[in-house]
Amino acid sequence: MANTALITGVSGQDGANLAKALLQRGYRVVGAYRRTSGINVGRLNELGIADDVELIDMELLEESNVRRALRLLKPDEIYNLAAQSFVGLSFEQPLYTADTDALGVMRVLEAMREICPGARFYQASSSEMSARRNRCRRTRRRRSIRGALMAWPSCSAIGASSTIARPTASSPAPASCSITRARCADATSSPAR
Repeated sequence: MANTALITGVSGQDGANLAKALLQRGYRVVGAYRRTSGINVGRLNELGIADDVELIDMELLEESNVRRALRLLKPDEIYNLAAQSFVGLSFEQPLYTADTDALGVMRVLEAMREICPGARFYQASSSEMSARRNRCRRTRRRRSIRGALMAWPSCSAIGASSTIARPTASSPAPASCSITRARCADATSSPAR
């Protein structure tokens, strides 16, 4: 029996290419889409795989919907490529971005832990998480709220603190986030746990 892979964000460029690669390896590929937006299969059609990818509605904002999809599919692998990916919108709608890009991941992981604990999980994230280093070795400045939010699940797991700075009249630069571990001034000390 073929492995089942669930791909959120299957209609995006990365999701469609991943679906094609997994189909070539003999996987059963199920693509999740937001039921409120419908599904755009344009990229799947371009790759000639639209008929081979099963589709299921799965809204990352709704925990019961995530659980329903996982119970129905019992996937062997979950690839989370879905996100609110427009940087400008992350400043206009930071709570929606946080709910989708950070808490959405947590909903999938929690449902997976209870429903299909043997499944493998891949979280596609953003280059915005890999911020430039400041002088302090353990401090990084995020380029956007979205980048900070995508780093949030891993930062909360390692005990880092996160702050988001808003632009002001005297400093109208885009907002940024710094993830700082304790004792960053002492570059030789180990990070706080």
